[in-house]
Amino acid sequence: MGIDVLTAGEGGVLAVAYGEHVIAGNLIVNRTSEPRAMLVALGEGVWDAAVKVWYRGGELPTTDFNFHPGAQAASLSDPVQGIDPLFPGALTYSHTAYIAVRLPSSEEDPDPSQLIGRYRTRLVDDFDMNGSPVGTGYSSNPARQLIDMMINDGKISPSRINWASWYNWKIYCDSVIEWNDGKSVRQIKRFEAHVPFTGPSTVVDALNMYTDLTASYWQDDGATISFFPIESRSSVATLDESNIVSGSLNHFRVDARQQPTRLKLQFRDLDSEFLAPATWTAKDEEGIEQRGVIDAPGSYSFGAMYYSQAQRLAKYWLRRAGGSAERIECASTGQMVHILPGDLVTLNHSAFTASLTCHVMETEDEAAGADNRRFLLAPWESIYFDQDHEVIPASLTV
Repeated sequence: MGIDVLTAGEGGVLAVAYGEHVIAGNLIVNRTSEPRAMLVALGEGVWDAAVKVWYRGGELPTTDFNFHPGAQAASLSDPVQGIDPLFPGALTYSHTAYIAVRLPSSEEDPDPSQLIGRYRTRLVDDFDMNGSPVGTGYSSNPARQLIDMMINDGKISPSRINWASWYNWKIYCDSVIEWNDGKSVRQIKRFEAHVPFTGPSTVVDALNMYTDLTASYWQDDGATISFFPIESRSSVATLDESNIVSGSLNHFRVDARQQPTRLKLQFRDLDSEFLAPATWTAKDEEGIEQRGVIDAPGSYSFGAMYYSQAQRLAKYWLRRAGGSAERIECASTGQMVHILPGDLVTLNHSAFTASLTCHVMETEDEAAGADNRRFLLAPWESIYFDQDHEVIPASLTV
């Protein structure tokens, strides 16, 4: 994991970034004659602030750089987004966050790749549970970041958002939990997001990423898009012999060798001054003893976060990737077509001695016949816990 976004250079694509990042940016001007200076584009505005800026590893005083957040310039002399005094012949670069840096006279061969900074990036709107705007500002809240991207970049109509569910998800992420990091007991937000989009991304990509890093899920029923913390769900319907197609139920087990026993999550340590790259590995010790080490497929990388969030997410994703070995297939009559993947359902059937709460893994409408819908179910087990974190081992502290 290198520096976020792109190293300084010509022709790079500007990032859409949320939260805090260490960024090199894209070089606009490198003035090698006196007075030596650089002008570097950072990302799509409006951004919040430059926290710290370094050149060749040395921190620059605030008097040696001018940060421009990427607002709309009111005029060429706009004190916020006007022409920078270090580059009187340049432009205002409205809507682009950029930085102008004064370099010492001794710097005879300025190197743009040696200029990096830690920035608080894009400002986002906030909304109440009815979807009415209530303010704008910097936020690390995943729900606020996602809705900004959906509406402003994805051009999703606000009428498509289930605002009550979004608001509850926002509050869920901002809720404070307690964490003993080994040095002190800290109060931290349950989930934060520090995410850069450095290439083409779809709304679905963003929906998946933000719900993935908050142990949540989303649903689109064709009318509205809704958001749910995965542990806050309740059963939406009961499948029983009055609506299950006779003879369609199939109860089986998946091959345990397909269930991972180890998962490595990559992130950036939010406690590190430079947001240093870090990893955390979750292990199913009982599963390893029985089946050996089976690594979870795919990549688990979620940007900057505290070790607490990385630890909780790694254990959540390991449980989710493994899950119950039991599977149940069945087909239901048309009255159950409202059930969607991600829902919980209650299963009452004579094939089982007791009622089961099941997670809907897949749904598929049958091509032929009446309005029947097939389901792939798995018995539900809790897989996320706020207490799934621990101290930071001294060997991992950056």
